[in-house]
Amino acid sequence: MKTNHTKGNWHAHDGQIYPEQTGVTVALIPYFDKDNAEHQANSKLIAAAPDMLEALQQFLHSVEHEGVISGRVVDAVRNAKEAIDKAL
Repeated sequence: MKTNHTKGNWHAHDGQIYPEQTGVTVALIPYFDKDNAEHQANSKLIAAAPDMLEALQQFLHSVEHEGVISGRVVDAVRNAKEAIDKAL
């Protein structure tokens, strides 16, 4: 599936969201306070967006094309859990 967003493994640091490959900021949280737990959680959630999208796409493809007991579904569930963990 073609996407227009910046690909890659995104990271969050001090209110900046950037892909691992380039290190170029793709999102910036204004008025970010590193001591604010909500701000930290929001930046993690944003950084996890590409992982969550990929995990959901893989899960749907596996369920639609291979059934719920295939090995790929197990992989898709693992990836979805990893994306959720990254977001949290």
